[in-house]
Amino acid sequence: MWDRAFNANALREYEPRLNRHALTLMSKLKERATRSSVRITDWVNFYSFDVMGDVGFNRSFDMMKKGKEDPVIKLLHESHAPISVFAHISWAMRLIALTPVGSGPLFEHIAWSAKVLEERKKVSNPMKYLVPGVTRFCLVTALHLILLQPPAKVPNTDMIISDTVAATLSFLLYELCKNLEIQAKLRTAINEIETKKAHLNVEDVTECAYLDGVINETLRLHPATPSGAQRETPPEGITLPNGTYIPGRINVWMPFYSLQRDPRYFEEPLAFMPERWTGERPGAIIDKRAYLPFSIGPYNCIGQKLAMMELRSVTANLVRSFEISFAEGEDGSTIENKTRDCFTIIVGKLDVKLTPRY
Repeated sequence: MWDRAFNANALREYEPRLNRHALTLMSKLKERATRSSVRITDWVNFYSFDVMGDVGFNRSFDMMKKGKEDPVIKLLHESHAPISVFAHISWAMRLIALTPVGSGPLFEHIAWSAKVLEERKKVSNPMKYLVPGVTRFCLVTALHLILLQPPAKVPNTDMIISDTVAATLSFLLYELCKNLEIQAKLRTAINEIETKKAHLNVEDVTECAYLDGVINETLRLHPATPSGAQRETPPEGITLPNGTYIPGRINVWMPFYSLQRDPRYFEEPLAFMPERWTGERPGAIIDKRAYLPFSIGPYNCIGQKLAMMELRSVTANLVRSFEISFAEGEDGSTIENKTRDCFTIIVGKLDVKLTPRY
């Protein structure tokens, strides 16, 4: 059922909304481009959750309009904070869920999600959500259709609005500030796409190899789920290619952060090198199977195409509109050292200087 929310037709339906939100972000940043410092991590967070509010629930959090984080999103981040400590201890997570200390925000967020779903279930036709005569399909419509088919297991709606686009955009901008020559090369590639339009829409930036290279390299060095994925081995256990046997019903973690920085799989693994994805440095990827930013197999991220649409759109328009550099006194150490893995990433702050190019 989730496939219906992310198939080609649904993604095309989302494009006007993504274009509108990206245009709003550019407008808000242009208003602040005269300032010596812009906390860009806040603004990409506002953008990404406004998109998820629109696409995920057919309602807007209006964070870009207000210029501040919505209480529901703040609650979301607070609800995930304990996970960074206890997620690796299965019994500890069950224990914390039974105690008021630490689990309060989690239960408040679950209650809010349940309320939204109940409101959505009251819509007579789940395939239509009338907004000035427009038929709109959203992720909650898919969830609604699931709820209409008893017995149904209701997915955790945290998965709908837990957006990792903001984290990826934050680290992408951090890398472009560190590597100004790569930023300039990216700008040249983007300028070759379309010279007449003031704003590039989603469909304008689907075929830019260097743009995809910058995004892929960001996802490699800074995966949105750095601790990776947990899987339980089958009852009979598994035998690895090197002969190692892992007994059945054992939790196994795949640490994406470590895997994607391993010199056995990537040449110069700590270097930010978009060219490894464009064919300019073909030997720089030793084993592409180690690249797992959206996980793999039946548990891979079903929203990855939507995420890529957002990442391409915002990155292209940002680089086209501004020269982006570290603000005075900023060196990127906060985003590197203060980012926390709490199921979704809680990103450390990054302040930049936006120099207009328009």
